[in-house]
Amino acid sequence: MLKSDLRGDLKEQRRDVSDLGSRVEEVEKGLYEQVDSCEKLLRILLLEQYHKQLQDKCEDLENRSYWNNVCIPVILLEVQPPDLSAYIQDLFRDILEQLT
Repeated sequence: MLKSDLRGDLKEQRRDVSDLGSRVEEVEKGLYEQVDSCEKLLRILLLEQYHKQLQDKCEDLENRSYWNNVCIPVILLEVQPPDLSAYIQDLFRDILEQLT
């Protein structure tokens, strides 16, 4: 009787160990899936950061672009005809200086 009880206990313990092994495998699998998810999230966050840096760089380049920095003077309406030709000549000279 003691022998059969021991055998029964041994079988039960083997079954418990097998069940625990299955649970450990499930937990391991879940951990690997979480690690994969974290790596994907990290990649996404890095891509968002790089995207933001690129947007900032593009905005900076647009702000510093040559055409945005060219200042074109406005013709004053108070200029009378004799002074108008001199004003226009000065205006075009200033514009050409800015463009070169």
